[in-house]
Order: sequence, then C-alpha cells, then structure tokens
Amino acid sequence: ADKMGVPVITVPTSAATCAATALLAVHYSNEGMFLGNYWPAYAPALCLTDLDVLIDNCPSRLNRAGIVDAMAKYPEIRYNILYTDNWQKNIMSHVAVQTAETTFRLLLEHGPSAMEKAERREADGEVEDVIAAVLSITGFISCLAYGGKQAAVSHGLYSYFCNHVQELTGKFLHGELVG
Repeated sequence: ADKMGVPVITVPTSAATCAATALLAVHYSNEGMFLGNYWPAYAPALCLTDLDVLIDNCPSRLNRAGIVDAMAKYPEIRYNILYTDNWQKNIMSHVAVQTAETTFRLLLEHGPSAMEKAERREADGEVEDVIAAVLSITGFISCLAYGGKQAAVSHGLYSYFCNHVQELTGKFLHGELVG
C-alpha cells in the first residue's frame, strides 16, 4: 500500500507485536531469516481491532508475547538515552520515553491479570487497556522513536537470532526473545 501511495489499513488477529500500528515493516525470508526493514512514508492510517477475535481466536501465548515485546520499548529507549548518541532530544522523543515508561508500568501491573481474564474469554476494561497498550500505544511509541531507529536494542538482538541462532527463533516467539 505504501509503495502504491495509498493509506495502509491493518487488521491484527493477535496482539503479539505492535507491528499493526508501527512505522516499520520488517522483512523475513520464508525460512525466518531477517532480511531488513522497510520504512514507509506514513504509519498505518487505521488499525481495525476486534477484541473478541484477540481473546477468543488467538492463542494466549501470542498475546502474552506481545506484552513482553511492548514492555521492551522502555528499557530500549532508556538504554539509548543513557548510552548512545542515537537519541534525538526533541518533543517527540520526550513523549516517547514518558509513554514507554507509563506503558511498561501498566503492563507490569495489569498484564498478568488481563491475560488470565482473556484466557477465560472475559473481556473487560483491563483486558481492553492491555491489548490497546500492546497494539496501539506501543506502535505510537515506535513512531515517536522514529520506527525504532532510536529504540531497537533488543529488537536488534532478535534480528541477529533470526540469522545466526535459528534454534531460538524456532522455539520462541518474537516477543519472548525481545523481552
């Protein structure tokens, strides 16, 4: 859609990553090798999410992996602020770190309980907040951090695992390894 110049609309069937709302598309081979990143001109224009699909039809392991993947943004951003020259100091990066910390704390406090409810097929405000944090808020953080260019320490390790330690990527989900 981006190459055709039309808005991107995503319809995630799991909350395993923030890919449905992030300003980044990751390319993998059919064998799972990391091929590179594609940086579209714009983030997805719309992410259409059905909470019932995410808790009724999605294996809980995928949603749990999404929580851990989302939580990784805060330590990644903090690392870049403290130890690299990658961090651009502007209003967007300031909002990114504040939002990442708030999301991290929300998922740490409410993630386990929300996933227990989701496994029982109970959808309430806590479940909805956790899913929204994983899909939408974390994608927003990624956009504020320029698609991960400033926040990709753990994600960089995941790309390495895809190409050099495939026995890990065959056993574990993206979010499990990033976390």
